[in-house]
Amino acid sequence: MHSSFVPAPRANGARCSSVVRQVARAVLALLLLTVFAAAQVPPAPAPKPAAPLELDVYAAASLREALTELGKTYERDHAVKLVFNFGSSTDLARQIVAGNQADLFLSADEKELDKVAEEKLLDDASRASVLGNQLVVVEAIDPKDAAKSFFTQPFTVDQLARPEVKLLALADTATVPAGRYAKAWLEKKELWKTLEARVLPGLDVRATLASIESGAAQAGIVYRTDAAVSKRVRVVHAVPLDEGPRIVYGFAALAKRPHVAEARALLEFLRSADARKVFEARGFVALPSAKPEAKPAKNSHEKPRGEVDETRNERTSEEADEPLAPLEPPRALVSSSLRAPWACACAGALAFLHRK
Repeated sequence: MHSSFVPAPRANGARCSSVVRQVARAVLALLLLTVFAAAQVPPAPAPKPAAPLELDVYAAASLREALTELGKTYERDHAVKLVFNFGSSTDLARQIVAGNQADLFLSADEKELDKVAEEKLLDDASRASVLGNQLVVVEAIDPKDAAKSFFTQPFTVDQLARPEVKLLALADTATVPAGRYAKAWLEKKELWKTLEARVLPGLDVRATLASIESGAAQAGIVYRTDAAVSKRVRVVHAVPLDEGPRIVYGFAALAKRPHVAEARALLEFLRSADARKVFEARGFVALPSAKPEAKPAKNSHEKPRGEVDETRNERTSEEADEPLAPLEPPRALVSSSLRAPWACACAGALAFLHRK
């Protein structure tokens, strides 16, 4: 007799199902680890934004407060950083001629602009007479007796020659426009020769103001705009505009510089109606030649206000025209998009295990 062997199908089927389940579990574990690892990958850091374009503005010391205020407004609306260099217009002109590092020159005297123009460094097309100013006679306010004064009212210019006024502070009459203007007025009044020996010269008009505030000089002659920023001096006399020298501030961009177009745009802003209001609030006189309705010329570094560029993210004014970082989807979206295909695979594996 021959015996026959019949395999037990149930035992083999159970063994096969066990192997399949083990493989499925291993695959599922691997898939879950992959999804978890992908979800933990941080987004690539955005590149650092480029620094804004810098414009070097050389300006008369008397313009400090007005330009500081206007500069903040301009920087807010443009991708530009303004770097101010305040000082005597004569010294600034010398610096420009020596190194030509300025993009814009805002002088308290047309003569200083002429010196720069003679060196072929001025952008002549941008030159403009923008502001006027007024001379005032001032004295320090005595903190112990505010009513005390070296002068009586009505003021007459010969009071400057009183013996009580031992020193008269003026900006340097040889190098500073404010000093030249003061000297011209005193010469017109035939008092210069009498007062010349008493003059205490200042490096610029702000240094002159400081010498009066400290009591180093009993009186002085400065611009009305400078007297307005001090709480330690009072105006004794304002020189009538038709009596004193004509004070004109000339503005111009510099030629042979890398950002002439942007300097011209800034100059147009300084001649605008909004800028004129700021200058007048500080005591300056806006000259008729200024352009009250002029608008800044558009250039590659200007961000038009209220305009949306569909190709860019919405950005602040400080970020205008800086390279945009690549758009990064939120991490939740990254992990969701990575999980989607794997979730389907995991669901299928779990269904398979359930069936088994």
